[in-house]
Amino acid sequence: MSGADAAPPDRDPGLQPERTRLAWRRTTLSATVVAVVAVVMVVVVLVGWEG
Repeated sequence: MSGADAAPPDRDPGLQPERTRLAWRRTTLSATVVAVVAVVMVVVVLVGWEG
């Protein structure tokens, strides 16, 4: 039996959707942080720092 005849190992189909979900979660978190920082910066520039 040669190596070419061997079947590839089975993949767990549940891993790719989990990685995709985690990637979207990181992307959403990053976008939210950027939006909050942008809003804070706009408020500081337009209103001034009153902290």
